[in-house]
Amino acid sequence: MDASTDVMKTIAAEYDAARRRVVAENGDLSERILAAGAVLYYDPEDDWFLLSIGEPGETVTLEIDDVLSLRLDPATWKVVGVEIPDVSAFTAQRPDVAKDILTLVRLAAARPGTYVSVAALQMGQVAAELRELLPV
Repeated sequence: MDASTDVMKTIAAEYDAARRRVVAENGDLSERILAAGAVLYYDPEDDWFLLSIGEPGETVTLEIDDVLSLRLDPATWKVVGVEIPDVSAFTAQRPDVAKDILTLVRLAAARPGTYVSVAALQMGQVAAELRELLPV
């Protein structure tokens, strides 16, 4: 095996460990969303969607795949945001949660390019579905 193969295996193992840690640290994701509410943002020109949970703060981004990134609190690994850079591509690749995400996109699209506060009660069923976005 050459050095580049070893490096790629190390990176893949670290990435898999990070994904597992995100799942382990976010068993309470639905409850946190319901307690804190969320802010939504949608840019129709780029078809870009962001859901932010709780108060803004420092984050790091973990790209799950080409259609989904999670914003994490770097100290706790708690999910504090969900970023979908291409909603159309996301819904095509993730039909299992597309309906619920599109509900949130429609709420944000009512005021495109603006941060839209969503009360915890409005998050209801969607909060449970967001747990399905976590990597397994």
